[in-house]
Amino acid sequence: MGKGARVFEVSMNEIARRRPFALTRVAGVGVAATLLVAGIALGSPLMGFLDIPSALLVFGFTGASLVACHGIVGSARSVQTLLVGGTESDLALSTAFFMQAGGIFIGSGVMGTLIGLVQMLQNLDDPTRIGPAMAVALLTSLYGIFGAVCGFSAAITVARSAPDPEAVVSTSGVSSVVLATGAMILLMPGLSAFAVLGWVF
Repeated sequence: MGKGARVFEVSMNEIARRRPFALTRVAGVGVAATLLVAGIALGSPLMGFLDIPSALLVFGFTGASLVACHGIVGSARSVQTLLVGGTESDLALSTAFFMQAGGIFIGSGVMGTLIGLVQMLQNLDDPTRIGPAMAVALLTSLYGIFGAVCGFSAAITVARSAPDPEAVVSTSGVSSVVLATGAMILLMPGLSAFAVLGWVF
């Protein structure tokens, strides 16, 4: 049996051995997403929080950027490492992948918010077009924060599997600082938009 075949066999055996662990993570994410959706749906119509332009700006831009940086194979490998683990090198690459994902989510959320604000300011004379532009501005912020939380949480989860305990402390610290800073940056344009609308109307 060749070396490549042995590596593949070991990898498949590891995946099979850790399958319950992977299912637990997937189930946890599913429960969290369900609770989030339920919380929104109980307070207002769920469709009000679904906006295709905002989703394209945040999730589309982030996904395309990650594929451009890591490639399709590298991106898939990072997700696989999150679910079933991997070598020390895989853990390092996967941690970097999800840390970068969290940062790009914040950046794309800021860009989407600014795009929405520009569209809103360009249409102040037409109240019917202010609402959709405002939705883009605010929902991109929401999507960006949501994506960043998922990305940084995944990075911390992967880092916990690394043999170096300092990796967890470092990843957690950086994630917390970046997420807090990003949330503040994302909220400021939205507050500014409300101030502008209050001044105009």
